[in-house]
Parts: sequence; C-alpha cells; structure tokens
Amino acid sequence: VLRMTQMSTVLSIFILFLHTTFGESGCTSADGDGTFGDDEPDNFDINCFSQLEFKDSYSSLTCNFTELPPHNINYTLALCTKEDSNYVCSNMEKQEDAYFLKFTDILSNKDICMNSEMKRRVCKSLVVTDIVKPEVPFNINITYQKEANEYLIHYSTPNSWKKYLKDKLIHQRAYWQEEGTWKTIESPYLQVKLLGKNLENDASYEAKVRSQPNGDYFKGMWSEWSTSKSFRTAREEHSTESYSSVVMVILSILGFMLSIVMIVLIVTFWENRIKPAVWPNIPDHKKTLEQLCKKPKN
Repeated sequence: VLRMTQMSTVLSIFILFLHTTFGESGCTSADGDGTFGDDEPDNFDINCFSQLEFKDSYSSLTCNFTELPPHNINYTLALCTKEDSNYVCSNMEKQEDAYFLKFTDILSNKDICMNSEMKRRVCKSLVVTDIVKPEVPFNINITYQKEANEYLIHYSTPNSWKKYLKDKLIHQRAYWQEEGTWKTIESPYLQVKLLGKNLENDASYEAKVRSQPNGDYFKGMWSEWSTSKSFRTAREEHSTESYSSVVMVILSILGFMLSIVMIVLIVTFWENRIKPAVWPNIPDHKKTLEQLCKKPKN
C-alpha cells in the first residue's frame, strides 16, 4: 500500500509538471512574447497610403483605422522592415485620427504592426509602391482661343519635379456648368482642350483636377481634388460669324449658278439676237458705187 501511494504521488507530480510545461509552451507559441493573447484578433482594419518624395528624399506613410480598437486598450502603430533575421521598427506619430511616418526606403518589404499593452503584436504586409497617393495638382489656368473656339485648361503637379512619379501619372479633369453634372476627361498630359461647341454660350463653368499613378511602375489611388477654377464661356459672337460664313457660301453658290445660266443664254441667242444687236450689218460701199456708175442698158 505504501509503495502504491508513493507511485501515485510521483505520477501526480509528473502529470502536474507536464501540464505546467505545455501550458507555458502554448502561451509562448501563441503570443511570441510570452504573454497571453487569445482574445486579441489576428487582424486589424486599417487604410494606408504613401506619398513618394514627400519632402526632399523622404517619403511618407499615413494610416488610419477603419474600425477603432477598444478605447480601454493603449496601442501604437509601427512600420517594420526585416533586415537579416531581425525586425527594425519605427513607431508612427499620431496626428489627430491618423498615424504618420517619414521613411527613405521604398523598395523593401514592409509590415505595419499594431502593438498594445498585455497583447501580442499583430502585423500586416505592406507594399508602399502599390498604395501611392500623388500630391494635389495646382495652378489651374484656363485660356480661351477665339480663332479655334477652344478652352485650354493647363495646370501643374508637384510630381513633375520629382524622379519617382514624373511622367507616371494619369490626370482626371472634371468640369461642370452651374446646376449641371460633372463631366470628366482623363489623359497623361498637363493640359486639355474643351471645344466651345460642346459648351453653353455665355455660361459659368468650374474645373478641377486630380492625379493617380498610371500603374506601370506605381499603383495607388486618386489624389485629393485641386481647388476649383471658375471660367465663363464667350457670348454668341462666334455664332454670328458662323452665320455670316454660311451666308457667303450660299451667295457664292447662287452666283456660280447664275453665271452658268448666263453663259447658256449667251451661247443660245448669240447668232440670232445678240450679235446682230451688237454688231449690225454695214452696207458694202464698193457694190453700192458700182450699181450707181453702171451704164443703163436701155
């Protein structure tokens, strides 16, 4: 009986040891940092965009939560890059409802990680060249070209002087008439022409521009809209000129047809009526004198 009691005691101690060992191992494998995290979600909803060469050689990353974590949990966001076998992380600065960070390397694979007290770290992979948001276009000018009846919209973008996004953007121009709907035109150029015949005469319009990576090297989203620029279309002067041109064409056609009719009439009545009236027959004086000087037979 004593031997069985001793064996039961040893077995109980061994089972308790195994339970403690597996429990600690499970905690470490689940959290990676030795803390319990079973109630922490495996993912988090966040939107991020990058701006390349935001200032000098620095690019920027801006992120905000689409669904905020619980208020009773203090958390931080960090941008992490794996170097060799280690993670190098930089904490993002909180600015109102967003998080902001400046960095230089845009090509390495990065993770956006959320750290919170008494919880494990949660990370998501991030490709900063696929979430590019260009800077806002500016300096919109609208010039009316009277001879062609066209409105030339030209503008500038900060990315024209930067190496990454230069000539790698698509621009969307939107214009609308008061109490109308927006119409858009997309092209890679920094100017666009609006035909006067497609616009209302003597009407107020507004135009604005935004930019997006063209997808060849960089991908991303539309920039914010630029400040709207107002312009007014010309009055119906060009319509009067067009009407005068049409009248001149009609008169030219009528004049040509009248000339054809006159030529036909002249050819038809030349021998019988026109020529005798213009050049009448003049008597031959020689024959007349011969008749007078002839001796009479009888």
